Amino acid sequence: NPERTFEAGAGTGAVTRAILERLPRNARLHALDNSTAFVEHLGQAFPGRRLVAIHGQAGELAAALRNHGVSRADAIVS
Repeated sequence: NPERTFEAGAGTGAVTRAILERLPRNARLHALDNSTAFVEHLGQAFPGRRLVAIHGQAGELAAALRNHGVSRADAIVS
């Protein structure tokens, strides 16, 4: 079971919701989007500790994860 999943291009959260529904309760989803508005929306739509909404580019995956204390992702969804 993946504990650290990364979603690139989370947008409004349609896929984000489906991922969160399927992840184990102890898993965390790091969702990246290049739109500040979408990142803010994600934070409001999915409150709690399971979702970490990140503003940035998909090409910055490694740096974005490092900045949030994650050394590796178990799964990447794009």
